[in-house]
Amino acid sequence: MEDFEGRKTILELEDVSVTFPNGMRALKPSSLKFYRGEFAVLLGPSGSGKSTLLRCLNLLQEPTTGRVSSPWISGPASESSARGHRRRIGMVFRQHQLVLSMTALDNVMAGMAGSCGLFRAMFPSDAMRIEALECLDRVGLAGKAMNRASELSGGEQQRVGIARALAQKPDAILADEPVASLDPARASRLMGLFKKICGDSGITAVVSLHQVSLAREFADRIVGLRAGEIVFDAPASELDDSAVLEIYADSAALSGGGSGARRPPAAPHEAREREPAGTF
Repeated sequence: MEDFEGRKTILELEDVSVTFPNGMRALKPSSLKFYRGEFAVLLGPSGSGKSTLLRCLNLLQEPTTGRVSSPWISGPASESSARGHRRRIGMVFRQHQLVLSMTALDNVMAGMAGSCGLFRAMFPSDAMRIEALECLDRVGLAGKAMNRASELSGGEQQRVGIARALAQKPDAILADEPVASLDPARASRLMGLFKKICGDSGITAVVSLHQVSLAREFADRIVGLRAGEIVFDAPASELDDSAVLEIYADSAALSGGGSGARRPPAAPHEAREREPAGTF
């Protein structure tokens, strides 16, 4: 699938909407395309529909209307094609989703289960161990491969999560608020590392964020959501103050401050105590 500029479409939403059984509409009818090698950020306040949109892209959330398409899905998604679709898409979660009693290396090898099977992931070959170690090396954690996940800092745990996604050899990675629990300096370093890895490998990345400054610094393209509706979709360079105000409406404005600008309110997960400054 290519657009008129010759860009290959990796993920596409066609008039996708999500309404939950209680009647709450989490996502209004939305159409989007994400292209190979693109680093796109979904920007918006808590409850704006970012996580729902990500879950639709990975077919973890079934749309109420519309369809999700990719090079690996033709026609309506069956259970088999959905599994094949997910094998090509890595996920980086807000809360890491690591097994804390397992080593960093074993957590990364768990990411291979979708392609090689659970048994082989549990009893990996030497080649698989080397491959997982290479993924950890790409995020700067080869030296902590045998540390339990519980012994790592929050930033290191998130890097293990990125390495686990890389172990899938994905065509795209979806990341749901991957730096929400990190202080600003470490959040910026992690985003920089994540973008470089995706860029070097030609991986499409779709990342949900609420920090305007990070979106401006790292995104190629920003999709702004408010109350389940796409209200902005343009290159990051076009995200001016008026666009931020449109995304955050009356509740907030620029996270980076500025003359007369108010800061977007902290999302619930931001209210937790930040990690002490120190290791990345």
